[in-house]
Amino acid sequence: MKKQNQKSNIEAKAARRAVMPGFPVEVKFTTPEELDAYFGDEKIVCLRCGKKYRTLGLHLKAIHGMELDEYREIYGIPWTYGLACPENLEKHSNDAKEKIASGVWRLDRYGDKAREKAHSSPRKPRQPVSDTLLARNLEKLNKGKTGEDAKRRKQASKHGTPEFKEKMRARPQVEKAKEMLRTYWKGREQTEEHVFKRTGGHKRNSAALKDEEKEK
Repeated sequence: MKKQNQKSNIEAKAARRAVMPGFPVEVKFTTPEELDAYFGDEKIVCLRCGKKYRTLGLHLKAIHGMELDEYREIYGIPWTYGLACPENLEKHSNDAKEKIASGVWRLDRYGDKAREKAHSSPRKPRQPVSDTLLARNLEKLNKGKTGEDAKRRKQASKHGTPEFKEKMRARPQVEKAKEMLRTYWKGREQTEEHVFKRTGGHKRNSAALKDEEKEK
């Protein structure tokens, strides 16, 4: 009887380590739709061996000797995704909410440790799904735009540079303003006070008064 139990245990372990035909799969998820299809069933397929489980955590460590983040990195799964079916994730979420509401878990007790761990850990590389979402968002923002505005801003001269000043002087409106100033008083009468100020007479008088005060 004992030998039969040992034999059945060995067979069970061998069955757990057996790999289904066509596995392991070495393809990364690149779109949110692929992730939704993978995590949408009642059980998750282990892409290393092809077997289905409600959660992959214990299976990956015990059978494949693999950490969860290692599995996420191989298959392009976002780092914040739990490797469990939706029903399990919802159950864990409800349990956590109940513990927080009852005071069993205190967020202030673990908040400092979590922040310290997050700041000390190296930044993880971005997964392909994030790149896909970024490209889609940029496509929505740029829909109907030709890119001419961005090209013009990129080619524009920087403020304060000689090229910028020369470009500003060469504008058509500047020439119009100069011509208007040259011809504004043609055919118009100017008062003596205006001529006096326009020719700088008030400045000369002010300088003369200052010189007289100095001499005194």
